[in-house]
Amino acid sequence: MKKLRLYIRDIMPYKLVAERKRNKFWDDAASMKETAELSEECLFDNIISIEGFGATGSSAVIDLIREYRDTVAIGTVDPEGSQTSPKESKCEIDILRYTGGLYQLERCFDESLSQNYFWRDAAVKQLLDVIYFSPFYRDYPALRPYFHTFVKEILSNKVNAAEGSPINHLMGRYYDASDIYYLKAMTVEEYQKLCRKLLNSIFNYFYTGKSNSLILDQLFAACKIETEHFRRYVPNLKQIMVYRDPRDIYCICQRLDLSWMPHDTVEHYIEWVRMAYSNFDKGSSSYTTLRFEDLVLDYDKTVSMLENLLNLSPEQHYRPKACFNPDVSIKSVKEWTREPQYKADFIKIKEALPQLCYED
Repeated sequence: MKKLRLYIRDIMPYKLVAERKRNKFWDDAASMKETAELSEECLFDNIISIEGFGATGSSAVIDLIREYRDTVAIGTVDPEGSQTSPKESKCEIDILRYTGGLYQLERCFDESLSQNYFWRDAAVKQLLDVIYFSPFYRDYPALRPYFHTFVKEILSNKVNAAEGSPINHLMGRYYDASDIYYLKAMTVEEYQKLCRKLLNSIFNYFYTGKSNSLILDQLFAACKIETEHFRRYVPNLKQIMVYRDPRDIYCICQRLDLSWMPHDTVEHYIEWVRMAYSNFDKGSSSYTTLRFEDLVLDYDKTVSMLENLLNLSPEQHYRPKACFNPDVSIKSVKEWTREPQYKADFIKIKEALPQLCYED
């Protein structure tokens, strides 16, 4: 009966779907002849991460920086208001912040936390999915050997295709056998150092010798902003946190029906915003804060501030307003005043989140 069941499965479309979704990380590793040594040093003096809280305008800052000569800015092009050509779009480095990413895997090396090999095996399986399905792995084949080296460095053993394995068998949902992973015994500090070397290797790939700063969109995007901890992974990190009137974001949620941001009721939306901004500090000395409305309505002053922060000169701004045009983006400011059907919801948002609402 089991053989018949497997035969039927393999001739059904399910098998094709499963094959398409299969993680082929180890197939790639086996097929590549070259090896890659992870980089001890980062060639950029500064790594600048532009981060937001969901539709708050971090991509607008990336657009602005794209207008400067001899800069390296990596991020996607947001179709909502951006003047940038889609051809300039590059993916975000998502391998740190995602569930199962590098930052979460750190917990498996923290001996102050409870550990067992079921959790560690599951953590590795999640990491391999995060890596393999990341655009940085898919779109930049030259970077793949670095990922292969990193994964091999953190593993002490790998059992191939264990059939009928009781070790996280539910995670092998497409096949009847799955690999089993055992992590090396290393300290959190040793793990963080290895992550730094992997990230250096990725960052250095984009080094042209013309810019000392690499600007990234959403390198770390977390509800809890832990800049000093993040610097254990990226020592030369600077963060710019972009925030925005939550009433305008509520308008965007309703207009675009953003499935990833709760907006079925205003109460659920307010709860989500509170969670997203749980330890945000507008006066922080660890990171720079920037209000989206200031970028649009006080353009010259905000541009000057960013130039000082990023060591850019006005002379480098060779195509102003080609990617980010405040005259176009102004339609996204105080959008809530033009949506009277949500007036009652806007009152509740203002009462619950007065510190985030923009006023003249």
